[in-house]
Amino acid sequence: MKKTFFRKAVSVVCAATVSVSSFVGLSATVSAAGAVLGYWPEPLEIPNQFYYENETLQPYGSCFLIDELKNWSPDNDPDARYNRGAIELRDRWMGPSVNPNASRDAKIMPLAMSNARASEAPSQGGDGNFVYAFNNFQYVDIFNFWGGSSAEGPIAIPSPEVIDSAHRNGVPATGTIFIPWGDSAYGNQFVSEMLEKDAEGHYIAADKLIEIAQYYGFDGYIFNAESGTGVSGFKDFLAYLQRNKPDNFTITWYNGSGGLSSGSIKSWMQDGDTRITDEWWLDMSGGGNVDSTIQAAQECGVDPWNIHSTWEYWPMSGMPGTKGGNYQTRLDATGKLKCSLGILAPTCTLTQATSSDDYMNVQDQKLWVGPTFDPSSTYRPGSEFCGFANLVADRTPVIGTDFVTTFTTGNGYKFYEDGVVTGKESGWYNRSLTDVLPTWRWIIDSEGQKLSAKIDYDDAWYAGTSMKLYGSMDANKQNHVKLYSAQLDITGTTTFSITYKTAKAGVDLSLGLCYGDSYADENFKFYPVTTTANGEWTTATVDLSGDAGKRAIAISLKLNAPAGVSDYALNVGRMAFTTDNAAPAAASSVTLDEVIYPTDKTMEARVYWEKADNAFMYRIHRVYADGTREFVGATPSDAFYLGSFTKDGDETSCTFEITSYSENGVKGGTKTFEIDWPTEVQDGFVPVFEEGENLALGKPAVSSVSCVADGPVHLINDGVISNSKWCSNAYSGYAVIDLGEEKDIQRWVVYHANCKGAGEGVDYNTVDFDLQYAGDDGQPLLTGNDSASQNRVRALTFTRADAVTNNKQDVTDRNLNAPIKARYIKLNVTKNCNSAWSAIRIYELQIYEKAAISNTASPYERNVTVKNNVGAADTVVVDNVTMKYSSGSYQDKNGVFHEDTGKVRLFADLTSEEPIAVVNATQPNESYKQRGVGIAKFENLELNPEGGRIFYDVLDGSGAEVTNSRRASVYYAPESGTASNAPDSVKLERTTAGYQLRKQYGKFTATGIEEGAVIKFFASEDAVSPILHSLPAKADGVITQTRVPMEKAGGTIYYEIHKEGKPNSERYAFTYGNPMESAADLDGLNEWIEKCDAISEADCTSATWPAFAAELASAKDTAAGTPTGAEAETARAALAKAYASLRYKNRGQRLGELCEEFEAAYPQSGYTQTSFNVFKAALEEAKAMVAGYDSSGYQIEQMRIKLEAAVRGLVEGSSVVTGVAVTPSEVSLEKGGSGFSFTAEVTGSGDVSQEVTWAVSGNTDDFTEMRDNILHVGPNESAKTLTVTATSVTDPSVSGTAVVTVIGNGEEPGESVLLSGNADVLSVGSTTGTVDDQTANFAFDGSYSTKWCSENTPNWVVFDIKEAAAPDRLKVTHAGGATAPEDERFNTNDFALQVLDTSKLSEADFLAKTESERAAIMADDSYWTTVKSYTGNEQNVTDDPISVAGKVRLFRFVVTDGDDNWWNGPDTLRVYEIEVFGKKDVTPPASISVSISPETMEVNSNPGQKGQFTATVTGTDNIDVEWTISGNTSAQTMITNGQLFLGEDETAKTLTVTATSVADPTKSASATVTIYDPVYAITVSDSVQNGTIAPDVEEASKGTTITLTITPDDGYRLRAGTLKVNGTAIEGTTFTMPNEAAFISAEFVKTADLEALIDETNELNGEAYTSSTWAAVTEKCAAAESVLNDETSSQVQIDAARSALQAALDALVARGDKTALQEEVDLVDLDPAELPEDFPLTAEFMNALASAKAVLADEDATQDEIDAAYDELVASEELQMSAAMLYGVIVGIDEVVDEGLDQSFTSESWAALMEEYENAKAMLENVDEATAEEIMAQIEKIGEMIEALVPAGDSDALAGLIETAKKEDLDKYTDESAEAIREAIAKAEEAIANRGTEEELDEAYAALEKALTEAELKPVIPEEPNTPDTGDYAPVALPVVLTALAAGMFLLKKKRSAR
Repeated sequence: MKKTFFRKAVSVVCAATVSVSSFVGLSATVSAAGAVLGYWPEPLEIPNQFYYENETLQPYGSCFLIDELKNWSPDNDPDARYNRGAIELRDRWMGPSVNPNASRDAKIMPLAMSNARASEAPSQGGDGNFVYAFNNFQYVDIFNFWGGSSAEGPIAIPSPEVIDSAHRNGVPATGTIFIPWGDSAYGNQFVSEMLEKDAEGHYIAADKLIEIAQYYGFDGYIFNAESGTGVSGFKDFLAYLQRNKPDNFTITWYNGSGGLSSGSIKSWMQDGDTRITDEWWLDMSGGGNVDSTIQAAQECGVDPWNIHSTWEYWPMSGMPGTKGGNYQTRLDATGKLKCSLGILAPTCTLTQATSSDDYMNVQDQKLWVGPTFDPSSTYRPGSEFCGFANLVADRTPVIGTDFVTTFTTGNGYKFYEDGVVTGKESGWYNRSLTDVLPTWRWIIDSEGQKLSAKIDYDDAWYAGTSMKLYGSMDANKQNHVKLYSAQLDITGTTTFSITYKTAKAGVDLSLGLCYGDSYADENFKFYPVTTTANGEWTTATVDLSGDAGKRAIAISLKLNAPAGVSDYALNVGRMAFTTDNAAPAAASSVTLDEVIYPTDKTMEARVYWEKADNAFMYRIHRVYADGTREFVGATPSDAFYLGSFTKDGDETSCTFEITSYSENGVKGGTKTFEIDWPTEVQDGFVPVFEEGENLALGKPAVSSVSCVADGPVHLINDGVISNSKWCSNAYSGYAVIDLGEEKDIQRWVVYHANCKGAGEGVDYNTVDFDLQYAGDDGQPLLTGNDSASQNRVRALTFTRADAVTNNKQDVTDRNLNAPIKARYIKLNVTKNCNSAWSAIRIYELQIYEKAAISNTASPYERNVTVKNNVGAADTVVVDNVTMKYSSGSYQDKNGVFHEDTGKVRLFADLTSEEPIAVVNATQPNESYKQRGVGIAKFENLELNPEGGRIFYDVLDGSGAEVTNSRRASVYYAPESGTASNAPDSVKLERTTAGYQLRKQYGKFTATGIEEGAVIKFFASEDAVSPILHSLPAKADGVITQTRVPMEKAGGTIYYEIHKEGKPNSERYAFTYGNPMESAADLDGLNEWIEKCDAISEADCTSATWPAFAAELASAKDTAAGTPTGAEAETARAALAKAYASLRYKNRGQRLGELCEEFEAAYPQSGYTQTSFNVFKAALEEAKAMVAGYDSSGYQIEQMRIKLEAAVRGLVEGSSVVTGVAVTPSEVSLEKGGSGFSFTAEVTGSGDVSQEVTWAVSGNTDDFTEMRDNILHVGPNESAKTLTVTATSVTDPSVSGTAVVTVIGNGEEPGESVLLSGNADVLSVGSTTGTVDDQTANFAFDGSYSTKWCSENTPNWVVFDIKEAAAPDRLKVTHAGGATAPEDERFNTNDFALQVLDTSKLSEADFLAKTESERAAIMADDSYWTTVKSYTGNEQNVTDDPISVAGKVRLFRFVVTDGDDNWWNGPDTLRVYEIEVFGKKDVTPPASISVSISPETMEVNSNPGQKGQFTATVTGTDNIDVEWTISGNTSAQTMITNGQLFLGEDETAKTLTVTATSVADPTKSASATVTIYDPVYAITVSDSVQNGTIAPDVEEASKGTTITLTITPDDGYRLRAGTLKVNGTAIEGTTFTMPNEAAFISAEFVKTADLEALIDETNELNGEAYTSSTWAAVTEKCAAAESVLNDETSSQVQIDAARSALQAALDALVARGDKTALQEEVDLVDLDPAELPEDFPLTAEFMNALASAKAVLADEDATQDEIDAAYDELVASEELQMSAAMLYGVIVGIDEVVDEGLDQSFTSESWAALMEEYENAKAMLENVDEATAEEIMAQIEKIGEMIEALVPAGDSDALAGLIETAKKEDLDKYTDESAEAIREAIAKAEEAIANRGTEEELDEAYAALEKALTEAELKPVIPEEPNTPDTGDYAPVALPVVLTALAAGMFLLKKKRSAR
């Protein structure tokens, strides 16, 4: 049923069971399968119902109904490419057992509901972290994906997450076929339909099960057959599946039996040589009592380890529903398991956990490792489960040269890349990313305090988790953390790197690698790791090339704190052993598969791409307009569902990146692609309602009733739906949630048992319940479901807020009538459900502050079809309208809809209240009804002729109130205008991805389509809704659409072209013929070819590879051409079949171990010879199989069964013979017979050998002899009796005898005797009318008073006289001749005696026939020859001689006419006695002769079986001969029954073979045998490359000396020890031809590159490089020369040596050229003593100079170091020169002042200069704090002030004039003039005092002069003065500046122009 998506994290949790007792705890899958469904579900064309209903593009896991399976094909399933596993199954190795208790034979198979409801689980992960992220694969042999149900489909396919995580850890993953319990009608119909055959007799469903497993990449199925097993043909179906399945494909049987009898095994597992299933999963009811089951398996030839004794839930946990008993019952006397194990619902560890951290580090570890959390611990508690690590040995996929792990569990709280969160901050899961976690979690050895270890969800380098070691350590008490079992090969290029984070120093870290055959500490070598304690992610590396050629069997870390440490923590984000750091290319050809737009601002999309070379993983990011990158997802596949996205601002397209990563984590290329956004629609959609915070999420919860194992109450509000529920057997009860404080509440939501992600069925939904609340009681937060919390809850007073009765809804979503304020919320259930499996099932309770508005989405655009026809004839069709029953159910056939349910309303816009039209959806067929949807059709509408948008919503009245979906809108086209043009061309090709049973599928390609237009495909000419929607055409005008359905006989494709803004096109019709005759689209076939091309011949058995390779080559030829659909399908099918027939080599590790164990444990001395011989033969065969490494897993298993049977057959001790009995003990034999066989039985104690020797005694004829156990009596034997003796070979003192009477010795030769006395009657023609005392036997009883009487004639009797004789007389006594005669008229009239026609059939051949064959011959007249006949007989007794050639023992007496029938009764025969007489001793005629064929024979000298000779004896019935041979030199050369055998040491060249007649030993014939030495071919292996080997001859006989000419290619040489003949190395170039064909192999190795590199190295001058790097080169060069000089060195060693040397050369660091640095130092290196004491020397300059001198002194200084020193020195000179210049300026100014020249300038201008002068001095005092720029700026300022100096004028003249004026007698002037003179004098003195300028002095001079000259004299007139010269200005600024600059440029005095 279609349901609303749950918007929170949807995760996968606990598995379930099928038992009645614990049914209430079941998930949807099991409960649905365990109840009567009541109807047969309608199949869908594709399995994803949500995609089918156009609800989402999310790919979901596949569950198939049987018809869906048979019609499935990747050509039609849109989810197919997204549901494929991408990681191939890895090989695994079982290292030494860390736990001595662990079995190395037992297997574990968990049935795990990894996804609660398989058909609703996202295929590639999703949001939320709380999932079953299984990571204990090291203990598991098969990981089963448990799921499926009657309604969703009983055939559950593992999701790619499950496949990838299991395969990466080396574990096969299987699906489930869940034939339901309790519903026999469904089960019988399912099986009946499953058994459908095609016209060729193939089981269609079986072939599809194989095909889908091959396509998705998983490894078989478990048949949970709880019904349907009685349907005839089921067993044959399984046997067919077994015969045709691919390798590593397991069929497991589980049908509810706790133990097995041989009858059960023969019925469903192994019937004689017919294998039916591979593994048997016993029901948990057995309790571990498996002894009788093991015995039955052994009796039936089944490996007992393939039968699993099982548990349900956590063993011995006491959880409700737990079954399976104690582990102890499954242990043998030594404490080891005696059977394999299984566990149903191991997912209970998740449901018991409170978080992913708790699940991963506590709950799951306790189940799988045990209560000590140490897999090496031998502690076995008595009352709780010991953990699987204590029972089975671990296995590791860490094999080969490279291994990288980031400790990723497949889920996380956030997603990290390079230690930074890049997305998924609300949690994520994608188990396809699961890494190989440490094998041992955890083994930590220390003599002091031990660290703890965990998988840390709080920090990661990549993905979501890291490994964390934390705690305290005592001083020098190291902690050795053993992590991984491995088979890690170290090479010359191996590097270890570790990415870690720690904030605390003081701890030494080392890598540990174990080189040896055990994990003993002395076998570990430790490599120090340099670490930095800065709290940041840091990567350290270790070069491991020094241990190249070693294999590490374990990986560890060692931590040591020399001074001790507390609260230490080390996170390890990545550990890597790498030889390959090649970066993969970018993905190419990214294809947008599909995109849908729920609104104009939201989208979902699917993409796929072509895989890049060397890429293992792809990461997808969204790139925003501002450049921000957000992690979207990662996948190892080539297809990904991008999810749902919201438009970012005004972007016109959404940009994504796909980045390739290698398996070693090396980042490769990035491919960018964009998905366009549609044009935004103003007010086109009602936005999604934001619900706000779920107040109940994660708060403490308390239950009033006990909970089942997988339903603890804390799951009621964990934010998870799938299989995460509060579940109790109780009819009623409550759960209380503590919100922690009072909250305002207006809405509550309850998710019931049938909600999406649970899907248990409507009847499992909670029926009656209410919501209650209580206020804050002031107490602390509840502590969980403990007694204290329960008591507190009971004391609270609750008030009812709302109630629901008679609920049928999957989700209850209700607003309260009025808000409440509450701290405690109680969900009170008063009636649990309407199911027979009564239980409370609440998957989630949510509480919200805000009241909700309608938040259900309306059907998406793809479900709405609008036709804007001319006039009021417009139509709207809305498909897949949700329709929920208000009461009843489809299953019960009583479902009732509310009148508003399914009502679709059309509106003119987003806000209109009145609809345009309203229509109720209808359900046209059973499929709609079962899915809970309908279709609404509007007709006769009148829409806008210009086109536009139509708005719509859907009503739902199934709940307490009528609700409506969010109003949405779709575009519709205008009525008229020019439509988009028709395509230029259309092409339809049949696709080739898989077998298409009923419909065919094609790829439709149209060209010339208008950009932006789409094509919609329709099922018929008048279909209203499209079946397929294309993507819009791009600028190239091409649209390609796959999955287009085609009819087998041909048909028509209907399609329309739509372009927004234009009218829709007409509906076009494209007609096609038979798809098989049309062109093929080769994508699918090429994908198959690519898959098969990746398979290596070296991995496959030689028996199966050639056929596979031939089909692959044929498929390539087909794909290279232009095949039809039929041709391509033939190639695909043939390749798929060949792929399924391919078998992979199995290491046979455990078989090899058993061979070693058994050989040591069972010496020959302790067992009887017979039993030991059987054991020894099986042991040698097993050892040869392991050593040959060319056997499949099945062959290895069968060999083990045979070997263990031989072990069980060993008989201890010696035996005592007590007697020998010969049978028969007495016998009479004729002379010259063909021989008589005796048997002997040896009796005694112990294993008594039945071997005896035979002898005969008492004979007179040498030809009387024993040949083995056959006595031949010679023809001339005269003894009356002989004695035959059988003597025990074991004890020759014990024997037994038999007495032989020789017939004829004592009687007259040739006497005729009665032969037929007591003859055996073999048959009669008819017994009609014969009574019991008148049967034919009475005709041979010697009495004439009894008779054979029959009322049916003709009639006959065949009798056997037992010994052949020569008959000569026939006597028949009739009715009148009886002792009491009858009427003579009863005498037999017509009769005859017949013998067998030996020309057609000999008597011996007749007697060898079956009873039915003999009966047919006896009744057939043609086989019999008459020797005497009678007609019309009237005699009472007929007695006449007869003549027969040779001896006869079989006769037929025929009656054709009985009596005269005078009495009017039936014609009756009455014969009283039939007597045949004759001679028993016939003397061989003298004409006996012997011939032999062939008379000559040529045979080769090889020992063993040769030609066959045939001897022909004539003249006697005894045709036996005795064969002899002569001329032989070997006792082993013999001839037996004409078959020639040559002995091993035969040297003769001619032999004579003789055949002697037994009847007459004087007669014989001989043949000549010529022996020649065979000539054998001499062949050079095709594998010989890079050189030639030429034998001097092409063929030769054994012993011939063969000379080989060895010619290596240039640059190559022959590797010593690899020149082999038939696998054996030879010395030199000659060998002696063996006695078989010679197959020459050799290995040429390329040495030229290494030689050239060594020569190049030797030409280098070591003085030119640093000491350390040159030392490394010297070391690697010496090692390389050693490898080169060692002629046994392999190419790997040579290449490794070259790589190591090249790496050392690449790492060479040259010593640098110091010339420029030396010159620079010489230029600037001045003696400070030569400088003024206060001369400024900057620290930067002095340090740089000192560094430069140090580099000059370092002879190993590199060019980089020299250049750096040079650059540093030059850079420092800038500041130093600036400081020196400033110093020079200051000194220059000081000199000016010292010389008094400061008086030469005006005071104002000089004061300004002095201010900058002081600033300069201050700067110079703190020169190291200044920059060169600042200093130069200061110099510039001083320069400016100097330029601004104003020279003071020459005051001498003015002073003279003043002095003159002062000498004047002013009294002689008038008062006015005298005053003017005084004022002029004062101003003149002021000008001089102020060092006025020349102009100012001149003005003062002129004024004073004027005052003097213009003064009015009193009566005395003065003399006229002379005018003084004020002098010329001699500027000093320039000399001062030049002086300063000259002083400052001292550093440049030695600089050359080159600088």
